[in-house]
Amino acid sequence: MRSSIATHLPARRKTKRIAWGRAIARVFCFLFAFVGLVPVGVAALVRAPFVRDMISRETAKLAKKEGIVARYDVGLSLVPLAVELRNVRVESTDGQGPFLEAKHALAKPRLFALMAGTLDIDQIEVESPKVRVVLKNGELANLNVKLPESKEKKPFRAPFNVVSVSDGVVDLVVDDFLHVSLDEVDADLAAEEIDSVSASELEIAVRVGTIKSRWRRQVAPDDPKRVEEIDAEDDMLCELDARVRVEKDKVIVRRFTTHGGADLDPAGDTFTGCSLPNDDKRRVEVALHQTTIVLPPEGKKFPLVDGRVLVRAPIALASRAPGVPDTDGWVKLEGELKFSSPDELPDFKGSILARGVRVDHYTIAQELQGDLILRKDVDPKRAGSQVLESPKMSIRMADGDVTLSNVKVRPLEPASADALSATVDVKSVDFIKPVSYTHLRAHETVLD
Repeated sequence: MRSSIATHLPARRKTKRIAWGRAIARVFCFLFAFVGLVPVGVAALVRAPFVRDMISRETAKLAKKEGIVARYDVGLSLVPLAVELRNVRVESTDGQGPFLEAKHALAKPRLFALMAGTLDIDQIEVESPKVRVVLKNGELANLNVKLPESKEKKPFRAPFNVVSVSDGVVDLVVDDFLHVSLDEVDADLAAEEIDSVSASELEIAVRVGTIKSRWRRQVAPDDPKRVEEIDAEDDMLCELDARVRVEKDKVIVRRFTTHGGADLDPAGDTFTGCSLPNDDKRRVEVALHQTTIVLPPEGKKFPLVDGRVLVRAPIALASRAPGVPDTDGWVKLEGELKFSSPDELPDFKGSILARGVRVDHYTIAQELQGDLILRKDVDPKRAGSQVLESPKMSIRMADGDVTLSNVKVRPLEPASADALSATVDVKSVDFIKPVSYTHLRAHETVLD
C-alpha cells in the first residue's frame, strides 16, 4: 500500500517590474513641455499692459534723474530679443517744443552679451524721428544733459553694430544767427571692430532731401544815424548723398554730392528751390570723390586733405564778408586738391570755368575757361612761396577773345615783373578805355 504525502507550498508573489525607460521619457517630456511653456508664458507676461506700464514708469524715472523728461510706450519680444518704443517724446527745457519725437524705435540687444553683463546692441532702427537742437556758446541749450568727463582718453567702442534712421527731420539753431533744417534724412551706420584695443571703425551712408540754412548777420547802414540792420541769407542744398568711412586717424569720403542755390536776394524768405538751371548764377554744386582727411596729430589743429573736388558757387558770396566790394557771376573749380595748413594756399591741379565775372562796376570777363595749377614754387630762391600757373586760359571779354598762355602768378608776393608773367593774344576786343599791361613782360605780350 502506497502512501502519498501532498506538500502544499505557498504561491510565489509576482513582483511588478518598473518600466524605467518609459518613466524617464515621461520626465523628459514634462521638462521639455515646461521649458517650451516658459517663453510663451514670459512672452505673454511681458505683453501684459501692467508690465509695460511698469517698465515705462521705471525707465522714465531713471531718465528724469538725468534731467530728461520722456514719454513712450514700451514693448518687448523674446524671439528675437528686442525692445520696442512707440510714440517717443522727449521734452526740451526751453519750452519751445519737444527735443525729440519718433513714431517707432527698435533695439535688438545680443542675449549672450547681456547675460555676460555687457551692453551690445546688434541693431537699432528709428523711424520718422524729429530732432530740435539749440546750441549756445557751443553747448546744448534745450536739454539738461551733462555728459561725464573722462580723464582717460579711451578709444571709442561702439555699443552697436548697425544703426538705421529713416525719414528723419533735424532742426538746428546756433547762437540765434544760424538756423538749419534738414528734411527726408535717411542714414545707415555700421560699426566694425578691428581688434580689442583699437577704436571702432564706422561706415556711414547719409541721404538728405533738402537742407535749408538761414544766416542772420548785422549790416552796417550807409547812414551813420541809422542803427545796424539784420540781413538774412536763405541758402539751400538738395539731394545730398554721402558715403563716409571713419577710421582711427582719418576720414575717407568715398563720395559726397549735392546741389542747390545761394541766396542773392536781399528780401526775406527767398529760398531758390532745387530746380535751378545750369546757367543760373545762383546755382551751387559740391562734390567730393575718394577724398582722404587725415586727422591732425596731437599738438596740431589742421587736418591734411587730399582728394578730388568739384565746387561751383556764385562769386557774389564773397560780398558777404565785410569790406569786400560788390561782385557778380559764378565760378566752377574741378580737380585734385591737397590742403595741409591754414597758413598756406592749397595745391590744386584741374580746371576753372567762370561766367559773368564782375567786380564793383568793372566787368572782368563774360566767360573764363582753362587749366589751373596751384603749387609750391620750385625756385630754391623762393622757398615756401607758391605759384599759380595756367598753360592756356581763354577769356571772352568786351565782345572779343583774349588767350593767355604760360601764365605764372605768385599771389603771395608783392607786385613786380616776376610776380606776374604771361603771353597774351587779344582779338576783336573793344577797349573803351586804354588798358595797361604793366605787370606783363613786354617781350611776351602779343596784341592782334
